[in-house]
Amino acid sequence: MELSLCFPHLNNYALDQRAKREFITDKKTGCVYHIVSRYKNNDRRYPGDNNNTEVLTLEIDPNLSPNFSIEEIDLVSGGSITCNLTALEQPRWGDTELTMSVFYVDEAQTLQESVRTFCMKSIGGTITKRLELALATFRKEATATIAKIHSRGFTHTRRGTASYYASYIVLRAKELDAKRHKWDPKILYDVWTGYNNPTLNTIIYLYSMLNDDFLHKGQTIGMFHNHFLETQIGNWQPRKFNYTEQEIAELDAIMEYYRMNRDDLNKLIKECSNGYPFDEQRFRANLKISKHTETTI
Repeated sequence: MELSLCFPHLNNYALDQRAKREFITDKKTGCVYHIVSRYKNNDRRYPGDNNNTEVLTLEIDPNLSPNFSIEEIDLVSGGSITCNLTALEQPRWGDTELTMSVFYVDEAQTLQESVRTFCMKSIGGTITKRLELALATFRKEATATIAKIHSRGFTHTRRGTASYYASYIVLRAKELDAKRHKWDPKILYDVWTGYNNPTLNTIIYLYSMLNDDFLHKGQTIGMFHNHFLETQIGNWQPRKFNYTEQEIAELDAIMEYYRMNRDDLNKLIKECSNGYPFDEQRFRANLKISKHTETTI
């Protein structure tokens, strides 16, 4: 019996021995990590110290790497804040980007989470040396994040909030597109190659607009297709979150609206993108959608 591939968009190379997820333990830092990609950097377009000797991306398992996880528990209220370092990405040149997951449980035991990125200086040498610097940088960033939550409460960055809703759009669109009639249009085209920025940003924008512009109040939109989230930067991947029933209902309605009006929406976006910045006033004036009108959404 021949089994079908779980992910038909992956080629044979991605499924062979070289692509297996093998985790390695760094004895000095106690980090358990998986190398996603690692190769020498022969690009010399950027002279000087900006060039990195290699390009490296690795994922960290925080459950098996206690040093890379910081947790603060309030025994009185029952709340907690947990920061986990989950990824390190050293590009061809410039600083190395670190990814941290933040989990916040309030007194009512409601869980909120966000993904935050920050940078450290790129250094050569062994992976252990880079993990040591990443650990020191992470502890400093995590301590500052916890202090900020105590003083200001838990807040999402704009990019983090956009990523939160984009994750639902991608995962839900995959389900719906897999069940569609073969002649029906997809919600997301080319999902594997960058998760289709134009579609994601359009749906995110409509969702924000119909909820009092909570995502971009007072902010000028430059490049519309990448304004909220540029999925091809930083190897963005959707994650599973717990959404409210209202969020699910509204996002599903907007996705259906987009699917049924894709051509008109894209035409209007193109017309409003001829100049700089994006002509938001014209877009809204010509957009026929209302949160409270069942016939349009």
